[in-house]
Amino acid sequence: MGLYASFRAIDEQTAESLQDDPDTVERLLGEEDEAEDPAPLAIVDVDKAWHGLHFLLTSIAESSGAGEDAPLAQAILGGEPLHEDEDVRVMTAAEVRAVAAALAVITEEQLRDAFDPEAMSAADIYPDIWVRDGEEALDYLLIHFPTLVGFYRTSADSGHAALLRIC
Repeated sequence: MGLYASFRAIDEQTAESLQDDPDTVERLLGEEDEAEDPAPLAIVDVDKAWHGLHFLLTSIAESSGAGEDAPLAQAILGGEPLHEDEDVRVMTAAEVRAVAAALAVITEEQLRDAFDPEAMSAADIYPDIWVRDGEEALDYLLIHFPTLVGFYRTSADSGHAALLRIC
């Protein structure tokens, strides 16, 4: 089956209440009925591309001198873990705005330059397709990148926080 990353825009009040009500996470990320959801990008997933995108964005952040704590490097695995569960994280609206701004200036050329199949394989970046698939693996990441950018842009414009889950 594999590991997938899901992102959900949430209001600040919901973000703050998640620590007290972890069952809300399943409800929020399990909702598929877009008719009840006023924001078209309120729930998105980037399939199995999440770890590869994290590698590329972190590489770009580090090469610019910004480091692992830079907003760009936080797009996939940022925020605070919910109930010590590293697979579910919550980002504040301020963090969402910072990530959106950082992603907005990233070019396809930068992503291509950061793509290093051998380094990704050596670092056990999931899924293990980078060396085997080469350019096709890069294309897979490039297909999912606009989804990530759109999610953060829309969430930031709406003043939302975010719920992130890898499962």
